[in-house]
Amino acid sequence: MGITSFPTFLNKIVSGIKLPTFLRDFKAGMQYVIHTGKLINNADCVDEGYALDARMGKTLNDNKLDKLSVYNGLDKSTSGYALDARQGKVLNEGLSSLNDEITALSTLTSRSQTYSFGGTDNLTLYFFRIGSLVYVTGDCQITDKTSVTGADDIGSIPAGFRPRAVCYAPIVMRNIGTWANATYYHAALVANGSDMIIRGNGTELKNCQYCNITAFWLAAS
Repeated sequence: MGITSFPTFLNKIVSGIKLPTFLRDFKAGMQYVIHTGKLINNADCVDEGYALDARMGKTLNDNKLDKLSVYNGLDKSTSGYALDARQGKVLNEGLSSLNDEITALSTLTSRSQTYSFGGTDNLTLYFFRIGSLVYVTGDCQITDKTSVTGADDIGSIPAGFRPRAVCYAPIVMRNIGTWANATYYHAALVANGSDMIIRGNGTELKNCQYCNITAFWLAAS
């Protein structure tokens, strides 16, 4: 059997072998012996087949990290501490959550819905959502003002766009189509759960013909 390791080579020498066999095995055995030319006294070597000089052992030992200097938290402001590996999981979960939020913020969802207000069916509201922010806009012409009460429940807010709390948004209303000569009135769009309500002075709203709506709120989910 050939020489496959230094212990094998050493055992053959100790057990006693003939000179021809020794000379044959010596060359094979020496490849498993580290000589001084293969000792490296630094921490920069990347080549195979070298051993670390014992002096570097002291250098590494002198610079090793004390276990007491490993901190399992993210609130340390003192220098000289290393982060515990368990915090890697915390940071990774936080990064994953942040990526999810970034994805949500970069995703725009939208839809439109038509409501009946003042006897007309042309109140179309456009809903846009980015992350948790909902933006609503729309306008209409009021054709049957006799049915306006000042507390008009005009319909349901689409699922996915409903507010997490009651939201009040101002509405600009005017009595005629000409902007410069119009009389303006103020009302409020109330978003409460799934309900969409227009509130204002009933007498004033009966004088209105045009309604412009813009609102923002945070989505419930």
